[in-house]
Amino acid sequence: MSHDHENPLKRLVGRLRSNSHPKRTSPTRSGRRSTSSSATHRSSTPSSPSSHHVKDATVSLSLWSAAYDTLRDRPATAGLVTAYEGIVAQGLPEHMKPAGINSTLRDYPDSRRQQLVTAIAVAGLRKGRGRGSSAGGDEVARAVLDRAKADIEGMMEAYPSTALAWTGLCALTPLPLDPVLRVADMRAGVRHVFGRIQWYMLLSQLLLPSTWRDDAAFRRAQETQQTREMLVGLYRKVLEFEMNCVCAAASSWNNAAKNVVGWAGLAALLDALREADAAVAGYVERNCDEGARAVLLGLYRDLEVAEGVAEVVVPPTRGAAMNTAPQVKV
Repeated sequence: MSHDHENPLKRLVGRLRSNSHPKRTSPTRSGRRSTSSSATHRSSTPSSPSSHHVKDATVSLSLWSAAYDTLRDRPATAGLVTAYEGIVAQGLPEHMKPAGINSTLRDYPDSRRQQLVTAIAVAGLRKGRGRGSSAGGDEVARAVLDRAKADIEGMMEAYPSTALAWTGLCALTPLPLDPVLRVADMRAGVRHVFGRIQWYMLLSQLLLPSTWRDDAAFRRAQETQQTREMLVGLYRKVLEFEMNCVCAAASSWNNAAKNVVGWAGLAALLDALREADAAVAGYVERNCDEGARAVLLGLYRDLEVAEGVAEVVVPPTRGAAMNTAPQVKV
C-alpha cells in the first residue's frame, strides 16, 4: 500500500478540502439552527493562475464541455438547456448579462461561456450561505446546499470546469429548492449527485497515466477513447439531472422551466445515472493503482450533512402540486 506522502491524488484531495469552508451550525433564539462561516469570499470572479491548476484541469474542462454541448445540441434536451441557461443567467452581474431577452449561453464561444458560468457560480456561492434559517421550513434544503456548495468552493481554483459543471447548483437557494426535495425521485437524485461532487470532479484523473497500475492498459484505453467516452456519458447524465433540478426549482415563477422538467422520465434518468456511476466505480476498481483507487472510491458516497439535519422528513405543504410523491429521507 502506498504511503500518504507517495500518493499525489490523496495530497490533492487534502488541498482541495482545505480550500472549502463548511458551515458551523449554532442555535438561534427560535430554536432553529443557523449557519455561519469564517470564510472571506472573493469580491469578484476568482483568478485561477496555472500554478493552482492540476494536471488534468484542461482535460476535465474538455470532458464537461463535451457533455454539456451534447445536451445542448440534442433535440430531446435542447429545450431543457435553453430554459436552464435562462435561469442561471439571472445570476450574472448586470454588465455581463447577455443582450436580448431570449439570449442564452449558446450564443457565445466556449471561452466566453466559461467566463459567464464562473461569474454565476461565484455569485451563487456568495449568496444565501450562512444566513440562518427562514420561517419557511427550508432547513433541509439549506443544509443540503451548504454542504454541496462547500465542496464546490473547494474545487473551483484547481478545476475551472467546476463552474461549468455546477453552475445550476450554485445558483440554487433553499426556498425554491425545498418543494423540489419533497418529490421522492428528485430528493433521491440530490442525495446521490450532490454527495458525489468531488468524485465527479476528480474522475478526470483517470486520463492521467500516473493513476493507472498498468501502462499498457492505459494506452489501450487512450487509443480507443474508452475512458473519455465513459466519463462524458456519465457527466451528461449528471448535468441533465442538475438542469432538471434547477428548472423544477424555478417552475413556480418560470413557465418555460415548468414545461421542460422531465418528471415522467426522472426515475429512468436516475437509474441510468446510478448504473453509469457503478460502471465507473468498477472501472476505477479494476484499473487504478492502490492509492488512487482508495482515494476515488472514498469519495463515492451519498450526501451527508452535519448534525443530522437532513434526516428530518419534510412534511407536505398543502396545495403544493409536487407534494404527492412519497416522503423520503436525504
